[in-house]
Amino acid sequence: MESGAKDQGVPALDNQRLEYALGHQLRVRIAAALKERRMSQQELAAALDEPLPRIVYHHRVLEEAGALV
Repeated sequence: MESGAKDQGVPALDNQRLEYALGHQLRVRIAAALKERRMSQQELAAALDEPLPRIVYHHRVLEEAGALV
């Protein structure tokens, strides 16, 4: 049985989640804004001119994928 090549240190499932999470423009904007400084979800909504429920949803996707530090 031949062993398949895997990403070193990161399981494939985590890579798929991260790829999915960063595949949406708003999530990329959220991640970029949070890289600049810490903000609450309310502050993100105001800074990105987006409705709070939309920010909350996409922020959660990023968190679950491990895309936010």
